[in-house]
Amino acid sequence: MFEKHHTPQDRQRIWRDFRSREDLTVDIIVKEFSKIKVLDRYLDYYTPKTWPNVFTILYDGMFCQTGITLLMIATLDFKNFIKDDQLILPVISNNEIGNTGIVFSFNNNFLNFAPGELVPKEIALEQGTLFQTHTIEKKSIYT
Repeated sequence: MFEKHHTPQDRQRIWRDFRSREDLTVDIIVKEFSKIKVLDRYLDYYTPKTWPNVFTILYDGMFCQTGITLLMIATLDFKNFIKDDQLILPVISNNEIGNTGIVFSFNNNFLNFAPGELVPKEIALEQGTLFQTHTIEKKSIYT
């Protein structure tokens, strides 16, 4: 979705165009976000109060595991797939692929635990190490 050579304006346009697609499903969104190269940790996944909003994450290209998860959540929210005002965000390490950061607990699945997949919570907990779970207000990812 986003490439290293993209400018902040390119990333804004790409994200806007993607969100305006009529064919988006949860599966399509998750698969598309798996195409973003996971970078080294930009955001401290233990302190949600320090996270920038999703627009800053996008503009500055903060594409660590946590940043990608937050952008995915904002996209799912924009398309009205998220009905709750609270987000459940486990901090977990995927022991098979080595990624560590937040994932999104959604309909008994963990999104962004394994790139491009909706992983059932039970399987993610067997294949990963859970460090902490945050519950935050959905609106906080925008402010």
